Amino acid sequence: MRLRASIVLLCVTCFASGQSKSPGEGRLSEGAYVNPYFQFSYIWPKTLQPVNLSSLAIANKGAEGEYFLFAARKGTEPFGVVLIAERLEDRTGAYPRKRSVIRDGPHFLDKIIAGWDTVNPGKVESRSHFEGTKGLAFDELDYRQAGEYNAAIVARVGQYLLAFRCNAKTEAQLQEMRASVLAAQHDVVQSGATR
Repeated sequence: MRLRASIVLLCVTCFASGQSKSPGEGRLSEGAYVNPYFQFSYIWPKTLQPVNLSSLAIANKGAEGEYFLFAARKGTEPFGVVLIAERLEDRTGAYPRKRSVIRDGPHFLDKIIAGWDTVNPGKVESRSHFEGTKGLAFDELDYRQAGEYNAAIVARVGQYLLAFRCNAKTEAQLQEMRASVLAAQHDVVQSGATR
């Protein structure tokens, strides 16, 4: 009986330790950002260096249903990549929200455009939806604003959107960041279920 209880406890412990409990439990590992909750990995461009998220001046840090996961920038310049997870609208009412809801990737991109200020509005360069090669489907908005090249790229994983914001000084730098995002991987075989 004691042996059987020990085996059951060992199995439960192994299973629990393999599951991440929070979307914010990502880590840096061998040149990649890895997030076990989303079963997701992202290799940032070598021209960027990861930064401490608490050092960034980002509005609404940690709003309900929003997780700042990763950021990297080019030296001390204000250009780089920021990754957040946004919980999608819960139509069951089980997840109450105190802020505006996000329905899907296109809705998220619409909210970016709606949020542009009238003094310095962005200019849409392109907008697209496509299937990635690593288990993710992407919605993308490329735009210019204040002389900067920008891309907002989102992918749905379960009940979340993984949203990348890339901004660069040159179009070539933006293309490098964009390519790194589109190479992100989601292990669709293991995830299977929505969260």
